[in-house]
Amino acid sequence: MKFSEVLKKLRKDRGMTQADAAKALGISRSTFGMYEQGNRQPDFETEEKIADLFNVSLDYLRTGENNFHIDHNTTVHTDGQSGWYLDPEAARMAQEIFDDPNLRILMDSSRNLSPEDIKILVDMATRMKGTNPDG
Repeated sequence: MKFSEVLKKLRKDRGMTQADAAKALGISRSTFGMYEQGNRQPDFETEEKIADLFNVSLDYLRTGENNFHIDHNTTVHTDGQSGWYLDPEAARMAQEIFDDPNLRILMDSSRNLSPEDIKILVDMATRMKGTNPDG
């Protein structure tokens, strides 16, 4: 998938207009539109801002693919590097968070947390969204 296609999908999936996204990024709507049309490429700094806005990796933004997987016997790996989670249960929970675009923001803060702390954060986030079946 091309950058322009990924960008458009991310924006639409989040219910944003081009004007909304452009304003959040501090660029003009026409510049954002050119990114989506593939007529212009953002510089690295703008790419980082876009990835942050949509809470995705630069890799995902550029290709539409995640290089994130779990070896449930050891640790979470990303881009061939190991060592993110030493606790297999924390790794499993982190994968669930990563797979849910509404919870993915938690990935930034979950690296050093215990499985219990991660569960508390997920429960809190789902309750705030009103999607927790338990209450």
